[in-house]
Amino acid sequence: LAECVQRAIEHNYTVRIEAYGPAISETQIVEAEAAFDTQFFLDASYANLDRAVMLGSYPAQSDTRSLTGGFRKLLPTGMQASVGLGQRRYADELPKSSDRWNPNWTSTFVAELRQPLLKGFGLDVNRAQLNIRRTEYEISQDQFLQRVRDTLLAVETAYWQLAQSRRNAAIIAEIVAQNYATYQNMLERLGHDATQVEVENAKSQWQTQYVVFLETVKNVRDAEDRLRNLLNDPNLKLSDDIEIIPTEVPYVAPTIVDQFAEVRTALDRRVEIRAARQRIEAARINTVVAKNTILPQLDVAFQYEVDGLERSADTSFDSMTTNRNISFTVSAQFVYALGERAGRAAYQRARLVEAQAVVGLNQVCD
Repeated sequence: LAECVQRAIEHNYTVRIEAYGPAISETQIVEAEAAFDTQFFLDASYANLDRAVMLGSYPAQSDTRSLTGGFRKLLPTGMQASVGLGQRRYADELPKSSDRWNPNWTSTFVAELRQPLLKGFGLDVNRAQLNIRRTEYEISQDQFLQRVRDTLLAVETAYWQLAQSRRNAAIIAEIVAQNYATYQNMLERLGHDATQVEVENAKSQWQTQYVVFLETVKNVRDAEDRLRNLLNDPNLKLSDDIEIIPTEVPYVAPTIVDQFAEVRTALDRRVEIRAARQRIEAARINTVVAKNTILPQLDVAFQYEVDGLERSADTSFDSMTTNRNISFTVSAQFVYALGERAGRAAYQRARLVEAQAVVGLNQVCD
């Protein structure tokens, strides 16, 4: 039996398929964590403009080239933080002069913080997907354990069914042998103290039991096939004529069952119940997120900018580092969807799903 269990763990298709579940869920956790990874960005642009303007006004033709690079990151509170450094070259058709640089270079350092205060604010909202993925990972582990246990139970059941079939075949074989011996005895006594009817009756009993024996042999082969199908061992193919002989001795002993303790243990350790509780937790997280989507959007932003303007790229960068031109910008954005029907419907759906998960837990416990 131990050998069958080991072969099933190594080769059974159900176990091998379900074994990928936790690994897949673990990669989804990494995907959710990646939302908070720092991003490097690099933006480049080139604009050659030829506008229709009035005579004597600003230049009609201009050439602008810019390159900006930096880093941005999403924080668990929902804040978007970014920092970047860029340079821009500008040239137009107007002639050069002593007090005018054409082309001119501008170097800029920009740092910005943007924080939502209502919709999208908070650790629970921004880490919701990560927490859900972790919950799904625990559910996949429980499902894997359940599949392994079910498979091992099927293997053990098939093993003992094979042992029972072989035992039945041995018993029927002995009955066939006894009936055959009776038939031969009656055949030898024919004409003395046995009639032809008694001989034919003995022969009929022997042949009937022989047919039953053939049926039990077929049952043995079917039980072997069921066990081999569960083991899925490449060394035990269904097409090969291999006999499987169970060597385990059945153990029979009285079992004392404490009903209350058994129920308590099942409620604490059954993987179906743990999975049902985890589904409630995932539904609760979705409810919190859906409730947050009903709120209006109110974002505040702070931008810090340092500029430098000179004739060349390197001198403009040096000018920027002197911190002579510093700008601050504080802004707020408010958006409210009248009625907020989509958010309220999503919140109601999330509450219904959570209630459904609670009923599912009660069903599994019952």
